[in-house]
Amino acid sequence: MAHGGGVNMPCHGYTGGVSSHQGRVLTDPRIIAVFWDPAFTISSPLVGSMSLLLTDVLSGSFVKGLQEYEVGVGSSIGVHIIDTKKYPPPSKIDAGGIQSQLAKWLDDGAVTPKPDAHEGRKVYVVFTPSSTSISDGVGACGYHNHGSYGPGGSDNLIWAAIFGYAGSTSADGVAFCVGHELAETFTNPTDQGYFVDTGDSRCEIGDLCEAAKGSSKIISYPYLGWNVEPFWSQASTACIKPGGTLFHTLRRANGAWPFPFGNVEAQLSNNLGNVFRAACALNAKGELHVCAIDGSGNVWHTIRAADGTWPLPWEDVEKQTSWKGGPIPRVACSVDATGNLHVCAIDRNGKLWHTIRTANGTWPFAFGDVQAQTTKVRRNSGIGPTPHVACSTNAAGDLHVCAIDVNGGLWHTIRKADGTWPFAFGDVQAQTRRVGPNIGPTPYVACSADPSGDLHVVVVDLNGGLRHTIRKNDGSWPFAFGDVLAVTKAAVPKVCAQLATRLRVLENFFQHVHDPAAMQKLAQEIAAVVKQQEENDCNQPNAISNVACAAQGIGELHVCAVDLNGILLHASRLSNGSWTSFESVQRHTILVGPKQSIGMTPSVACSTTGALDLHICAIS
Repeated sequence: MAHGGGVNMPCHGYTGGVSSHQGRVLTDPRIIAVFWDPAFTISSPLVGSMSLLLTDVLSGSFVKGLQEYEVGVGSSIGVHIIDTKKYPPPSKIDAGGIQSQLAKWLDDGAVTPKPDAHEGRKVYVVFTPSSTSISDGVGACGYHNHGSYGPGGSDNLIWAAIFGYAGSTSADGVAFCVGHELAETFTNPTDQGYFVDTGDSRCEIGDLCEAAKGSSKIISYPYLGWNVEPFWSQASTACIKPGGTLFHTLRRANGAWPFPFGNVEAQLSNNLGNVFRAACALNAKGELHVCAIDGSGNVWHTIRAADGTWPLPWEDVEKQTSWKGGPIPRVACSVDATGNLHVCAIDRNGKLWHTIRTANGTWPFAFGDVQAQTTKVRRNSGIGPTPHVACSTNAAGDLHVCAIDVNGGLWHTIRKADGTWPFAFGDVQAQTRRVGPNIGPTPYVACSADPSGDLHVVVVDLNGGLRHTIRKNDGSWPFAFGDVLAVTKAAVPKVCAQLATRLRVLENFFQHVHDPAAMQKLAQEIAAVVKQQEENDCNQPNAISNVACAAQGIGELHVCAVDLNGILLHASRLSNGSWTSFESVQRHTILVGPKQSIGMTPSVACSTTGALDLHICAIS
């Protein structure tokens, strides 16, 4: 459980794998970050960088690599900064002291929410005071543990502690430790999950891979500008470093999927290696701008020409804009009516930036600090670090920016076509709650402006629910967030109900038949029904982990979403406000290409314009 190069020496290089034991894992992890040091303030870069690190570990290819252990995509559901005057840091503490202090904070309401009696999702990550020594953590940078909290609680307080950092520095120095502890907490939260007793030590999936056999030197690899550790894959019987490859396909305006997914980097003269995130934007000529982020957190740009070729190599956006601010783990982009490409980026401290690539291919502007502009309006204090952003231009050339703060709050502002930022960030749910329910924190957002100037906003809530609302061109928010998954499930073909009934009948028969020949025949019939369900997209998603959207000129909104299993899906909101059911993108694309899927997809981007085709960029 403790992590550090010299702590787990007997585990290093062990290749015997791990055992599942009772198989208890966190299938839907929810992180509550607890910052306990005077250096932590809501506006400090340290809180921003730590929050962004947690988000990147929870939502990208890193956590997708844990899917073989049935761990799903996670989310951050709270950031709490402890008042060090009320709760002064001790000179020394151990695991029991950390757990007792966490229980005290929960009792006092300093940390919320409390764990359920039979908790299976929440993990409290405590960043201990830099001035406090950890008496049972000598040589380690962190560990994870568990205990009981509240009446009826049984192993329901699941937590990790990170203590190998200096109070005033960024998250760089502990990224390897955070990834290690979270991977192990998710796969072995209460000592009933994945680990192995080697005889000399109890080893978890991070311990086996943090260093070579006989060595205490930490092994790490670049991931969105952070350095994280590999972890053990039982399926591969090896240590893995989850990466990503960028693929592209398109859906014709008539609904056809004529092309398989193509490997973008195979088309370009220079190769980025791993691509962990991407954004894309189509211009009026049919050219697709693609922005990508590599393992080091560098931003790159290229273009797919209207004829389907990729004539340009990746260009280094940071070099073009003379960026000196370090890695950029998040990017969004949109093309305006004049052909200018707007790029919104988030640095590793959660600060939001904006720049432009002009239609003639130049980058005349340095990245500008967005909140330095929006806080000038009425001298507001801003919204703090923003770990997620989406943007979209309208026909007038205005750029809509939607940003998520560290507590999952959704905010909106506008950059006018003349380059000014006349509005402070506005609280979106403060508007939508006037006409509907509070949907709670929203970790992910996508947005797209339609030709009428209305802005469609699609968010993912903490339960993986997909929600949609509209900001009208006049600035009003007349609609509550609607439940997209509820309406897409209702839109499945009528044959799905018949197939579901048929499947239940066959499965019931199967339970009462003992003749081998009859059992084989029933199994074949069941398989045929399941195949029909897949062909008709009857099995609609119950939860979403990532989303993108694109408004078409005919009033249709395309929504591309990734479910908790990494399956890429597409649905449409029609011009009359009704929705189609979700269809599997991979199922369509393998019908016209290689008989294989692109694999699990941690993130997706999409774009369209006018009545043109829908372009999809996906990380595999």
